[in-house]
Amino acid sequence: MKKYKRLNIPPDVEKNRKSLEKLRKEKRYWWLYVKRTDQYFNIEHYEPELMVKYGERKRLFEQFPQMKRDFAAGLALRETYGSFLLESAAYRIRLLLVYKDDGHYDFPLATLFSNGIIDNLVECCRYGHWHGVRSRAAETLGQVISDGTTAQVQELVNRDAIPVLLQMLNDEEIRHYDDEKWLDYFVTNKAVNTLASLSAKLDVGGDLVTRFVNQDLCGRLMLLFKHPKPCIVDCVLTFVENFLTRGGEDQIQVLHEHQVLDHLAQVLADPAWHNLSILIVQYKAAEALGNFARRSTRWRDLVIDTAPLIPLFQLLHRLSREATSINTSSAIRASRTIGNLCFGSPPPSFDKLRPSLPVLRYLIDLELRIEEEAIPVLKHACLIIACLARGGFDPINALIEQNMCPRLVMLLAHTNSEVVANVLKIVENFFRSGTDNQIQVLHGNQVLQRLLNILNNHDNRPLTLRSVCRAIANIVSYRSSQIQRMVDAAIFPPIIQIAINQEVDDIKYEAVYAISSAARRGSQDQIRYLVGQGSIEALSLGLLCEGYTRRTSCFQGLLNILRVGEVDKVDGVNPYAEMVTNSGGLARIQSQMDDPDVGEIARKMLRLCWPREL
Repeated sequence: MKKYKRLNIPPDVEKNRKSLEKLRKEKRYWWLYVKRTDQYFNIEHYEPELMVKYGERKRLFEQFPQMKRDFAAGLALRETYGSFLLESAAYRIRLLLVYKDDGHYDFPLATLFSNGIIDNLVECCRYGHWHGVRSRAAETLGQVISDGTTAQVQELVNRDAIPVLLQMLNDEEIRHYDDEKWLDYFVTNKAVNTLASLSAKLDVGGDLVTRFVNQDLCGRLMLLFKHPKPCIVDCVLTFVENFLTRGGEDQIQVLHEHQVLDHLAQVLADPAWHNLSILIVQYKAAEALGNFARRSTRWRDLVIDTAPLIPLFQLLHRLSREATSINTSSAIRASRTIGNLCFGSPPPSFDKLRPSLPVLRYLIDLELRIEEEAIPVLKHACLIIACLARGGFDPINALIEQNMCPRLVMLLAHTNSEVVANVLKIVENFFRSGTDNQIQVLHGNQVLQRLLNILNNHDNRPLTLRSVCRAIANIVSYRSSQIQRMVDAAIFPPIIQIAINQEVDDIKYEAVYAISSAARRGSQDQIRYLVGQGSIEALSLGLLCEGYTRRTSCFQGLLNILRVGEVDKVDGVNPYAEMVTNSGGLARIQSQMDDPDVGEIARKMLRLCWPREL
């Protein structure tokens, strides 16, 4: 009453004035609503090309001050008009970010942070009863995440974007998500899209994983695998990848309890091969299964027992065929996924992995189509084949039936050292685990001639030379019957020269190991051949090499040679003992009489040939 007395305004007049102002305000918002409706629908129906043609970018740029006022008015009004003002403003903000050019109409993203627009968008996501506003705001935040720098995205996280977006998946209004209509709920779709973009752009995966588990959202995440839109399933797969890469074992176990492997298998079983978008989602699901298998042998076995492996390998075969000379990433992804299923100890059952062989056969031939760009694929595929070949008769026989041996032996002449090293592992496993008939297939493809070519023309490639010497040593250790084949193929003379003349210790000692392995397991005639090629000097140099296995092998090989020398004595003199003395071997033997590893062998050699030196 004092207010009225001071202004001399009767109470009934003041009441009428307030009503009139309220009416004018509502009328003003009505005309603002009409104006924004016209702008909203005119702009919404423009395609990007039309936006350029008719200059709509300029109009959007000029409307930015209006958008700020619309946010303020909409948040203040919170009525029918307010919801539309917010939805229209959020939509036009997104258009400002989407439709860019190289001119002066490019919109600076930092402006949204400095003008409080980001805070307004986050606030809009909180209003559970304004579904259109929430979906538009989440969509715009997703565009901010897509276009923003790491610092800007982190600033968005600092403004509580993650809890708000997660709440959009966990609202009481959509609690009954067993209803299939929940899958089509557009607020959920936009929230999933935005969260997926956030997790891919910034390393917040650990935080997202923890929040998903704590808020019991994993069940909803799995339900979204049934979504009719492949883009939403793709976002769910992004979350699954976050669990795999940033989650702990307990958190991943929560996914398993919600049957994530079964859901991934259902994605693979989708028959719509003609649909490119579905096919891309299936590729991603296949990679997710491979990443599960990579974590441990337990997860690998769970994947192998759960996933339909034949459709999986058919899918990977199709993926590998998409590789081109410009982009081999598809073939790399396919080989990596197969490797995750094959690697590990103990190895998985080969019968389940047998459908992968046509894919591997295609991958090792890929270089014939796209040349050098296929080398990473080739390396990985050969390593997988080497892993399979360890399994014995069945895997090796399957490799032969797939006609892989001619191509694999041909790859021994490859210019890339890592490719050759992986192929040599395959050759070793053939000789270690294969039957004589299976090994004969390699001989029929001239495998020893390829090895000899490497030894004679190694072109200063240390990895290749070291790998071939180790392979020969292991082949001789596995099968002494192969020594004569190597003698006939003239394999040992270049190895002996490498052991004597090579300056790189690793290569020298691998060559010495190959010679000592042959000397330990060879017949007397074969040992005489090795001595005639200079093996005593090579073994004498190897008596001081590092490593228990190599040094012991050298002592045992030299002891075998000395025993043959005892048989071949001339006038009571062991000719091989004199050669050991002249090459400095005797002094090295004496210096290691008390060594815990080889001392006993050293004393045995001295008692045999140099009893006075004890």
